[in-house]
Amino acid sequence: MEEMVVKSHNEFKIPSRIRNGIQLAAKIAQKREKGSTRYYHCAILTKKNRCVSVGWNSLKTHPKSKNKFSTLHAEVHCLIGIHEKELVNSQLFVVRVGGLGRKNLLLSKPCSFCKTFILESGLKRVYYSVSNNVIARWDVKNDVYTTMQLKENFII
Repeated sequence: MEEMVVKSHNEFKIPSRIRNGIQLAAKIAQKREKGSTRYYHCAILTKKNRCVSVGWNSLKTHPKSKNKFSTLHAEVHCLIGIHEKELVNSQLFVVRVGGLGRKNLLLSKPCSFCKTFILESGLKRVYYSVSNNVIARWDVKNDVYTTMQLKENFII
């Protein structure tokens, strides 16, 4: 396996389509079903500024989710059943919220199982929360990670 490449940017004005994707995922993560899991994760798939699919961590599993976990991860939940055509030029946004009132963005980098599932799906770009003012972009095809430092914290 090749070594992961990480690029970093200083303060960055994040494009509105990315900001909107992260904020929508965060709002959904805040409202996840009671008793589903202890983590407040959400993944949304967008294409041309429209939401194609939504997923969140759940205690329920799916036959296509052949992982070692007793939960269905947000990324897999979001991508299961999506047609290949919907994945072309689409972006996946993955967010974890926590803290008092679940108002803080936390690290939500896809785990190794979810990374494999994403790679097999053919998706090319994933954005995920790192902290309140840091978002990361994963260029799936080239396995390059870029962090984006925001001038201000996200307001959820």
